[in-house]
Amino acid sequence: MEELATKQDLMNLRGELKQDTVALRQDIVAVRDELKQDMEAMREQLTEELGKAIYDAETRLLNAFYGVANTHGTRLTEAEHESAALKERLAILEQRMTNLEQRLNFPPVQ
Repeated sequence: MEELATKQDLMNLRGELKQDTVALRQDIVAVRDELKQDMEAMREQLTEELGKAIYDAETRLLNAFYGVANTHGTRLTEAEHESAALKERLAILEQRMTNLEQRLNFPPVQ
């Protein structure tokens, strides 16, 4: 046979439910705090990893730019050397032309 619940039984059940509710709220707060800590740790880790990735990308870009700059510097130096050689050859030709002009315009004295 089933027994009917007394007022005292209901009061006891209500007290147990209140205790369970308080315990559940405490558990929820603890889980929430733990999640906050985990999320903060993940944020810090992601920030650190992103910083490293950006630094690595900057380093690779700078190395590539330095390589290009060195190549262009070498080409510029070669072009300057070629230009100087051409100027020297032009000066020699101009000197020869001057010598020829002097011979043609001024016959040797006899």
